[in-house]
Amino acid sequence: MLEDPRPYVRQASLFALQTLLKTGQDRGHLARLAALMEDSSPDVRNEAAQVLGRLRMPAALDALSRKGLSDPSPLVRTHSAMALGNYGPEATPAIAWLVEALRDPETGVVESAWWALKKVSGLDYDRSYYLWRDWYEQDQKRFEYFCPNHPAVIRETAGFCPDCGRSLERQPKAAKPKESPALPDTHVCPTHPEVTGREGGKCGKCKEDLVPRK
Repeated sequence: MLEDPRPYVRQASLFALQTLLKTGQDRGHLARLAALMEDSSPDVRNEAAQVLGRLRMPAALDALSRKGLSDPSPLVRTHSAMALGNYGPEATPAIAWLVEALRDPETGVVESAWWALKKVSGLDYDRSYYLWRDWYEQDQKRFEYFCPNHPAVIRETAGFCPDCGRSLERQPKAAKPKESPALPDTHVCPTHPEVTGREGGKCGKCKEDLVPRK
């Protein structure tokens, strides 16, 4: 029925699946449900977003954020944002998309994106796009993202593993070792005072041993 040529049949099927499918149990239909986020009917796309929000499976985050939040229909964008909010912190890879949604011309989309950001991040900067953007940019400087299945996959921004498609998890960036400050030269050439260096050095002009500064 999800492939029926009549949009209202596809929509009704998705509505039924919201009751039949449980969180984390897609029964092998996740790829098909995610594909419906590109259906020709906005009503079908809207129902698909709600089903994906109910499933709360990390593999659906890409469809909800990249496709749902940029959908031509304000209703689809609204429900995509709400679906991402249902994921809570698991939707961290979608934060950048939710922040951009705060600039949406539709008030309903902005409200939903703001609600979702609070659920995902645990923070609240009201509906201010600039405050959320500044926080996110600072957050990116302190954290990096890696795949638990493929430790070699490390990214500067949230996203998905190119090898297995799993959502990248956040971890603090390793602190960079502090560079030791350069010590001042302690010795000088007695003949050429402009030539300085360290103990045991020689003058590059006259080859005399450098002596301690006075």
